Amino acid sequence: MGSHPVIHLEIEICEHLKSNGWLYELDDAAKYDRARALFPEDVQAWVRSTQPKSWDVIEKNHGSHAIETLLTRLRDQIDQRGTLDVMRHGIEMLGMREMLLLAQFKPAHRQAVGVVGDRYAGWQIQLRQDDHQSGRPDSLNYA
Repeated sequence: MGSHPVIHLEIEICEHLKSNGWLYELDDAAKYDRARALFPEDVQAWVRSTQPKSWDVIEKNHGSHAIETLLTRLRDQIDQRGTLDVMRHGIEMLGMREMLLLAQFKPAHRQAVGVVGDRYAGWQIQLRQDDHQSGRPDSLNYA
């Protein structure tokens, strides 16, 4: 039986899901920060679009190191409290009065418009292929 590279199946699955509303770009797994196990651009985009005042405070307090400070704090909090707790409750940042939220769950009532509804609308479903740097080029991993 001949060899069939898994990459062709991966691309076909990704393209199908993209055509059904998922966000996908070929080779965007290269944007993954392996040391922090995060996609820095996604974290920054989420905070900027859903909590612009909080992002302004972070930039004011940390200047050109704003994104690095945020990512380091996020990774530390995930290590200490776990991913689910951080996603459910957010993180504290120096100089901020409120928690920095990293997720927004579907509002319980249709009347929950405004900030909560806007943050929930900011959710995006993204698909990323494994970048195959794990040493197993035949792996089939998605995030």
